[in-house]
Amino acid sequence: MHGAPNYYVIEKVNAEKKILWIHNDYKKIGFNQEFEKKYFEQADHIVTISDSCVESFVDVFPEFKEK
Repeated sequence: MHGAPNYYVIEKVNAEKKILWIHNDYKKIGFNQEFEKKYFEQADHIVTISDSCVESFVDVFPEFKEK
């Protein structure tokens, strides 16, 4: 989903590839973007539930558009 599950995947899961999940409009969920960025940098892929969620996420983090 987002938040704690994503942190767990990055910090605790031993896997070749790590995929993080964004379940909401990122601009509206109010997370600390600088804190979250550290986790998104370590992910191999980032998945969302809709095109509008992709747009919102990429507006905040354009550097992760290809993930």
